[in-house]
Amino acid sequence: MRVQILYTYAYLYKALMLSLMLEDILSLRSMRDTCTSDDIFRKCNSVLTDASLSYKLIGVATDGSHITIGNKKDFQVRL
Repeated sequence: MRVQILYTYAYLYKALMLSLMLEDILSLRSMRDTCTSDDIFRKCNSVLTDASLSYKLIGVATDGSHITIGNKKDFQVRL
């Protein structure tokens, strides 16, 4: 099974007297062998590091799988 994760980011764009909240695609990464919460966290950390971004997160959107929510070792807890 091949899993792909799409990373997006939102930012505030200010120009003249106009402020817009924009969203862009940051990266699309494949999970090759396993897809545990540790694997997802390491991949996310790699994407943020490569883009020189910090963990100033407002929210996380997932598919609701047990790997990403509802456990002491899940992805959202680690963030």
